[in-house]
Amino acid sequence: MDSATSEWRYRYYQALLLTVPTALSVPLSDLDLHLSDAAGKFKKRASAIMQHLGSAVGEWSKPPGPLADTPIRTHPFLVLTTREGDGSAETPSRVLLANPSALDVDAAATIESLLSRVFPKDWPGKRAQTVDNYAVQLLSSHFPAAAAASGIYVRDIETGSEFEMDGLIVAGETAIFVEGKGAPLKLASLRGDVKRMKSQFENLIGEAWGQLERDREALLGDSAYKYQIVRTITGQREFFSSKTLAGVKRVHFVIPTLDGLGEAGNNLVMLHELGILPDQASPWIISVADLALVTDTLRSGPEFTAYLRFRDKWSKHPRIRVHDEIEMLAMFLEGTDVSLRARSAEQHDGIAFISGGQARFDDYHAYLRGDGPRAARPAKKTTPRVHRIIDELGRVKPNGWFEAATVFLSTPMTCAIAYDKLWANYNERLNETPAHLAGDEDVSIFIARTAEAWEKILADDHILDDLSRREIVWFARRDQKGRLHLEWASLGSEVQSFPRWRF
Repeated sequence: MDSATSEWRYRYYQALLLTVPTALSVPLSDLDLHLSDAAGKFKKRASAIMQHLGSAVGEWSKPPGPLADTPIRTHPFLVLTTREGDGSAETPSRVLLANPSALDVDAAATIESLLSRVFPKDWPGKRAQTVDNYAVQLLSSHFPAAAAASGIYVRDIETGSEFEMDGLIVAGETAIFVEGKGAPLKLASLRGDVKRMKSQFENLIGEAWGQLERDREALLGDSAYKYQIVRTITGQREFFSSKTLAGVKRVHFVIPTLDGLGEAGNNLVMLHELGILPDQASPWIISVADLALVTDTLRSGPEFTAYLRFRDKWSKHPRIRVHDEIEMLAMFLEGTDVSLRARSAEQHDGIAFISGGQARFDDYHAYLRGDGPRAARPAKKTTPRVHRIIDELGRVKPNGWFEAATVFLSTPMTCAIAYDKLWANYNERLNETPAHLAGDEDVSIFIARTAEAWEKILADDHILDDLSRREIVWFARRDQKGRLHLEWASLGSEVQSFPRWRF
């Protein structure tokens, strides 16, 4: 009896599986009619779509493995055929949308697969060029006066050989080298095949890092005399004169990608341990979608530069783990004292996992879509005092203002708030001494009684040596009415070049 029941159940489900597609599908001729226009043009539009995005029943005879790409992920339509005449020929008759996600949340993968099949030779190059051009456009958006170009061809003067740099932005003393990678991650990597993921990371990230090192050496290294820029795809090669490149003091490396690489781009220690990147290498590995979010959120050149330095430092710290780019950005906007978190983790021989910043972005974008209540746009937190000095620097634009504003924006909120609370005490102490220093090795503040004291103070080698060991140094001075004003900020390593200027 049990055997008969099992056999009946099996045949019932078998018949059901054959019936359901027919019941839920629609005639292909109806779709052709629906997609044609009033004049009767494009009568076979639906049929053409099915040729590229449809799969006939029985067409995929070999079942895919658990890590393979299932056919309906990129061929979401199931095409049912009927036999005509003597039964030797089959023609499409009905269509079933078997994977709706392929036309919605996974539309990018569907289009990627379609274009790579239709244009197998041209598509990879065009895809990579689009990633490069868009990345350079986004990275230069906060630097209106910057020299920026993509598709930069560099020639070795001695041999005549050429190579292509994907992109370069030079804004004042900062250069940003770009080597993009347009290839998407394979499905096996996305589904957890560690061996294939490592192999693809080596192809994407390892190769890009080698190209970035080559680019820097060719334009800024000891071998720069041997190379010259001969042409560009976007921008003008004249932008990158020897004078422009000679002024570069800081270099950042960016590897924009088509797909996000999960936690890899924000936890470079993992890539160091796998041997994909050399120790201490800290390129910004980011998808162009996340890069668009970052550039849209940050509101000025100093903010963007401060973020570049922030993630350059913390993305490779062995005690810090950040889930993704949005969490890294949220950590910067919040003014998180990451040094404090890192020291605490080290004391307990642990890892500081920093998260919780995603919600503000979700709320804001839900509001923009009309799916939620009004929400504030995520913004960089500063104290009113810091906000005023940054605005003043941007308005007056004295020599070195951009760097000073960047340093102010790099200061953790805990330090800025602590200095605000002690501001009156700092001023009172000037009644006893012409100048004094407060703070710690991460952030310090140097307070002077008069403007005339600056040159004398900054000519003292002992004071300069002390300040140079601090990461960030603020400078404040008392005015003629006895009030203490915040005037400047500098990296401790650059205090020797502190500009002698006054408001």
